[in-house]
Amino acid sequence: MTQTIGVILCLAYILGLLSTAVSWGGYALLGLGIGAAILFQRRNAFALLSFLRVRPKPAVWLAAGVIGLLATLYFQARVPQPGANDISKFVVSSDSRNKAQIVTVRGKVTSTPRLTRSQKTQFWLESTQLDEGRGLGWQRNQRRAGVSPG
Repeated sequence: MTQTIGVILCLAYILGLLSTAVSWGGYALLGLGIGAAILFQRRNAFALLSFLRVRPKPAVWLAAGVIGLLATLYFQARVPQPGANDISKFVVSSDSRNKAQIVTVRGKVTSTPRLTRSQKTQFWLESTQLDEGRGLGWQRNQRRAGVSPG
C-alpha cells in the first residue's frame, strides 16, 4: 500500500466519523466512493489529480466509501444508550425553568467520595429507590428537620 492510498483510507475513516452529525452521512460517503470509483475509471479523469505521483485505482475509492460507511456505523454502535431502568427516564426534562423537580434517591455508595477540581464531592451511587417530592409540604418537613433546600 502506498502512502497516497493510506492517506485516502484514513481520511475516509475520519470523514466517516465526522459525518455522523447528519443521519445520511455514511450513505453519502459510500456514494462519493462509488462516484469517485466511476469517475477515476476513465483515463482523462486523472488530469484532476495530476499532483499525485501514484494514481489510486477505482477499487481504492470504493474501499474508501465502504470504510466511511463502516466508520459511521461503528460510531453509532459505540455511543452509550441508557438502560431500561435508567434514573434519567424518571426526571422531567429541563424545559420548565421555573419549576424545580424534587426527588429523593436512595441507594448504596459504591465508591469512595472524592473532591473534584471545582471543589465538589463526587461519588458513584447504586440507586435502589426513587421517590418524587410532594412540593412545598415536603420542603417544609425537611426544613423542620434541619435540612436546607438547594
